[in-house]
Amino acid sequence: MLDIAFIRQHADLVKEAARKKHMTVDVDALLHLDEQRIALQQEIDTLREKQNNVSKQIPDITDDEQKTQLVA
Repeated sequence: MLDIAFIRQHADLVKEAARKKHMTVDVDALLHLDEQRIALQQEIDTLREKQNNVSKQIPDITDDEQKTQLVA
């Protein structure tokens, strides 16, 4: 099994190797999906960071209404 980082760096080599072995592999589609995965992972990381920041603020707030807004 090939590492995705290797495939990213050597897409042409992987395509050629697959052709020589008479295999059909859509390397371009794989790389496109990998780009989407990376973008989604970055979005998840950003949202988790925001959630963590809000979670840290909640114990310090005494106003119940403001706490409810932050939780929402």
